[in-house]
Amino acid sequence: MNTAATCLEKAIDFIYSNGTRIETARLDSILKRNPPHVLEAIGALQNDDGGFPYNMEPGKASTLNTTEFVLVWLHDLALLDSEAGRKAFRFILSMQSPDGTWDEKDEIMSYGPPPWALPHSEYAIAFTTANSAFWLGVGGLKEEPFMRACTFLKSSQDESGRFPGFLHTTWIGASVLAMEKDWKVNPVRRALSCLDERAPRQWEASQISWMLWCFSLAGIPSSIPFVRRAFTELLTRQEKDGRFASEDGDSFSVNSTLEAVKVIIAHTSR
Repeated sequence: MNTAATCLEKAIDFIYSNGTRIETARLDSILKRNPPHVLEAIGALQNDDGGFPYNMEPGKASTLNTTEFVLVWLHDLALLDSEAGRKAFRFILSMQSPDGTWDEKDEIMSYGPPPWALPHSEYAIAFTTANSAFWLGVGGLKEEPFMRACTFLKSSQDESGRFPGFLHTTWIGASVLAMEKDWKVNPVRRALSCLDERAPRQWEASQISWMLWCFSLAGIPSSIPFVRRAFTELLTRQEKDGRFASEDGDSFSVNSTLEAVKVIIAHTSR
């Protein structure tokens, strides 16, 4: 198995060789280099309501999932507090239901959304609520909307520690509840135990890196045995050309590799 340093070097080379202007700018920022100015290009993609259009296709309705994907870009670029970032957060807050959940608009049904973005789906609502609350937490907006989402998430967690539906919801939900109070609270520990029972060696590389990146932002320690094992597993997943494969296909390989770079840096700088 390659060392973390070797994996990092190969991943960086892959991104610079294959990334778009925005993706390589994100890497520059992650590496503390001087990224080119790409905020105007990102802002040009934003709808008037502050959200970003379905699949980044101009003219389509804003979705929570796409908007939160762009927040990853802005976070990488240290631009969450930009006008584009503030507008995106306002869009997310405007979409919350009184019960603390988030759901996509009916309008996107005509686009044939994937299961995790399907309006009125129990599993999609749980995932979107966890992800929306996660970004409020990362953005420092731990106010009443964030707390309502935490209440919903805790009420939806089953005895095994899992949140409804997609396994992603469990690691994102655990991260949200760790941001609410502390990673040592019972709901977070139960979620970590649930994830540990579903061994990361059976997951896609992008799933492992997404989970570990969420944990690093939520303050869940890299010293936890399960987290250490997941990181070790991630390093074994690098492909010969330096990429870390994405569960969403080759077109997302640069993004999944960027996420792995962030995880490797976080785990080797402590």
